[in-house]
Amino acid sequence: MADDQGARPNPEISLPIRVIRGGKIVYQVGSLADLVTLAATDKLSPIDEIDGLQPGNPIDLHAVPEIARALAERQEYWLRRNGRALTIGAMFFGLPFLIFIGSSVRKWWADGMENGEFQVLLFIIVVLVMNLVVPLVQTVRRRQRLQQLGRSDALVEAVPGRDDRLLATHLGGGNHRVTWTMVGVMLALLGPSLVGLAIGNERLVELFAKVNERIFAGEIWRLVTPIFLHANFMHLGMNVLLFQILGLQVANLFGPGRMVLLFLGCGVAGSVASLVAEPRQSIGASGGVLGLAGVLLATGIRAWGRLPPVVRRHLTTGIGLTVVINLALGFFIPNIDNACHIGGLAAGLVMGSLLSFSPTTETFLRPADRKQTVLS
Repeated sequence: MADDQGARPNPEISLPIRVIRGGKIVYQVGSLADLVTLAATDKLSPIDEIDGLQPGNPIDLHAVPEIARALAERQEYWLRRNGRALTIGAMFFGLPFLIFIGSSVRKWWADGMENGEFQVLLFIIVVLVMNLVVPLVQTVRRRQRLQQLGRSDALVEAVPGRDDRLLATHLGGGNHRVTWTMVGVMLALLGPSLVGLAIGNERLVELFAKVNERIFAGEIWRLVTPIFLHANFMHLGMNVLLFQILGLQVANLFGPGRMVLLFLGCGVAGSVASLVAEPRQSIGASGGVLGLAGVLLATGIRAWGRLPPVVRRHLTTGIGLTVVINLALGFFIPNIDNACHIGGLAAGLVMGSLLSFSPTTETFLRPADRKQTVLS
């Protein structure tokens, strides 16, 4: 492996060295040192390959220790900047919310709190934790790890390989089929709910809510229709937001068609669980949404060895935290149907343990015996 003083002459290098992106040459440089300088300026993309350093096919950026080290140092630089931005955001946006939370808790302690006020308080706490606290903690931990590695060759290991970066990008991206599928499902969620909230939910709830007696009397459609109704704008907003995040990832991992079937299947499973364990009528897409979370959580556990660390942490720790928060809300807020949440989650865990990945996702996953290649 090359030492920290620079690259040793390599008779196999053919000049110029070319950076290839999507089959096209985007940069040409005259030496490995120039390529390292390019890597330190954020001009290289996760999907780039290098031609000219080794006979045969182009190689991954990560296969060259000097470039991997430069990329890791840039990663540390951006983590430092992100940490500052999150800290400033926590100070300017988090402080007013903390004051509001403190005053609400004092009021709750002294005079009690109505259910609607309690929902608002919990919603604000969840938003703060998910959008400020968790990203800040993750950023600090990643930066500390890079600083501990320092400038040693071990720093190379902190930079994910090309396929690993592609999988992380693929998880949050999406082609036109994924995009239009997401738009379609979100319109199906928003349409009936917004109509119901605009004209009054009573008639729609009477016709389509999960009502145990009506289902036992033969109105089986009530196991499906509650997914598309919501009690208020906060209920609708939280479910649509979570669906947008979780549904996109499931669609990219397994395909948009299967994502829709998983969402509906887990929603129905949640309705069945509610039919068994919850005598009150209920509406909402939470069973389907928690089911998608269960699919991702099961995927992270099942494919642990084939996933890059950043994706593995997201699918286990990140999604697991989302699940815990949603179940906790169900135990603290009286009018939440936690039986539906648990039923949808259980169905998602089972389906996520059995489903095969889409062909596109399979191209990014690590084979069980995959080994990293570096140049010496």
